[in-house]
Amino acid sequence: MEPEGKQGTQSRVSCSVQGGVNAGLLAQLRPDIAPIDYPRTVAQTNIGDAADPANVLQQMSSPLLQPKLKTLNYSYLSKQGDGSKDVPTSVRLKAEGALLVKNEAYGNIFNVDCLTQADLIQLKSKMNGVGDGRVLQTQQADLKVPTSWAPGQTLSVHLRMLNVPGKPTDTAIETSLTCKVGERIAARHVFASLTGDAIKLACDQGDYKTARVFIEDLGVALTLESTSSQTHYVNEYTAVDVVH
Repeated sequence: MEPEGKQGTQSRVSCSVQGGVNAGLLAQLRPDIAPIDYPRTVAQTNIGDAADPANVLQQMSSPLLQPKLKTLNYSYLSKQGDGSKDVPTSVRLKAEGALLVKNEAYGNIFNVDCLTQADLIQLKSKMNGVGDGRVLQTQQADLKVPTSWAPGQTLSVHLRMLNVPGKPTDTAIETSLTCKVGERIAARHVFASLTGDAIKLACDQGDYKTARVFIEDLGVALTLESTSSQTHYVNEYTAVDVVH
């Protein structure tokens, strides 16, 4: 129960059917729900079970985005300007050819498995601890990667993704990312132990913008700030461990 209305003079009562709800029960209790929308038992799918489409893999050949590491482990705190509690996050990256296998853990709440290039282009992901256990997989990719990190150059990505295994009611998810190349800074300004240069990237995903740096000696992009219509986070990197 919760208050309803501007003056708080009414109450809202919300009810849900929980437990072992099957088609027979739903037909009796919620005849307004179409059978196609009944809950289904979905087998857990490992991220490796979803084979990557050849047409997507063929586009991952840009020399600029190849990994230059074996493994990278790092952690950071996301700080919000309104004084909200910091969110600790730990990330593990392992190079596999031109790609990075990534696990991102948000405290002890949940974690996400990903396959990416340079942590800029997502091929697939799976949320563990939340969600329905399916893999979100890139089916089509349109990439435009510059030949160098010259200031003013643009990297653009458009992805069309579907959940695997699919459901009859699924629709494709389309997302775009455009990053404008900025100045070079010393990577040690991001974290003291990092070497070489970091290239600033101003990235736009429509209603979500990020300030990133591409660590040239690693072949990995790190996010420094993220801004949406409602939030602004600054990431403080607290530990970085690299194996080349």
